[in-house]
Amino acid sequence: MLKALILSIVPAPELEPVLQTFRGAQAHSSNRLKAQYTSRGGSQIPHVLSRDFTLVDSWSTDLRYEPANLKDNEARKFVVATGKIIEWAEGRL
Repeated sequence: MLKALILSIVPAPELEPVLQTFRGAQAHSSNRLKAQYTSRGGSQIPHVLSRDFTLVDSWSTDLRYEPANLKDNEARKFVVATGKIIEWAEGRL
């Protein structure tokens, strides 16, 4: 969602260079993406979403490749947090 927000405010001539910043390990850093969004004129991220972003950031993209069992309540917290972030972001697209 942060990438979509960034792309929604980037002038067309800058799209390709910005897309290049979405590669590599840093491409999943919400702190980096939030900074990129606000530095380009995007609205400030509401403070009430800080905890949600922290929780989402604590889940590594490597989890996609590691079989593991998670506690139901931890998965639910993640889904709720991502839902809040998505709802906020969709209001800006």
